[in-house]
Amino acid sequence: MLTAVVPLSQGTRPKPEQWTAFWTELETRVAAAPGVDAEGLITCLPLVGCHTGNFFDVERAVPRPDGKNPVVLWREASAGYAAAMGLRLREGRFLQPSDLVRNAQPVVVVNEMFVRTFWGDGATGVGRRFRYRGDSQPWMTIVGVTEDVKHYGLERPMRPAVYIPMTNDPQPALMLAVHSTRDPALVAASLRDVVRQIDPEIPLYRVRTMDEWMRRSMAPRAALAWMLAVFAGLALVLAIGGAYGVATYLVTQRTREIGIRVALGARTRDVFRGVVTRGVGVVSGGVVCGLALSLVLARLMADVLFGVDPQDPAVLALVAALLLATALAANGLPARRAARIDPMRSLRTE
Repeated sequence: MLTAVVPLSQGTRPKPEQWTAFWTELETRVAAAPGVDAEGLITCLPLVGCHTGNFFDVERAVPRPDGKNPVVLWREASAGYAAAMGLRLREGRFLQPSDLVRNAQPVVVVNEMFVRTFWGDGATGVGRRFRYRGDSQPWMTIVGVTEDVKHYGLERPMRPAVYIPMTNDPQPALMLAVHSTRDPALVAASLRDVVRQIDPEIPLYRVRTMDEWMRRSMAPRAALAWMLAVFAGLALVLAIGGAYGVATYLVTQRTREIGIRVALGARTRDVFRGVVTRGVGVVSGGVVCGLALSLVLARLMADVLFGVDPQDPAVLALVAALLLATALAANGLPARRAARIDPMRSLRTE
């Protein structure tokens, strides 16, 4: 998925009719370019950071609890944009070339959030109508409902959105989306050649793949996640080192006791089991308390995560296993050494 911004000079093309003619020719030439499977135009691509919102009067809308009319993400698109971006249809149909014909019946495509916002869960969107704010504005009919697409970032809440035929209000700058199985660098060169053939004065910039746009949108969160991971790793290392050090010291302090037990006939196996059971039992209690506390505090991180469970069982199990293994090693190794020491020698040392 390759994207690019195509701006037109209003000095050489001052009229909206000229903009429409250019976009039509551009789509025709790009569609015929080598390796292009699908192409489309839109005013604002997902994750790019641009915003175009509007208020609408919605026919027979369900009253909202807060009584507010939400801002709707408004985008003008060509008929080929849905296929180029890989949008999935939930109901009805996508925009068609006939919808972009001048004086055609005003139709739009909306996302699932738009239907849920104004008509509630489980409602049908196709056939319903809405219009721009104002009694003099024409009604637009919904002909399709698409799956929701994250626009402002993966962790941001979903917004109601509409896709309007780009001929309704022609724009002098649009974003081009191209789907291809070829190398993006080769496709980018083909796109530049196409634009240069139409008008050598028009630049083509921000030529990036959607994967790159996604990485850019996640960069701040990724940096925060890595920082948290480093601090969490340091905390785990400190916890392991502290647990090992304290447990080893406490077992060492019991060397005299262990010597007496051995002198009185205690078997090495019994001494080892007793020391390890006691130490691991204390650590196990701490692990249980820590897990319970983490389950409560992890909810505070839910808003900064996407696709990750803040109470991931695998992570919790791994940390608990590491701490228990640390307790076993910290108690077992010194206990084993102490149990093998000659009782008389350990008593003389003390």
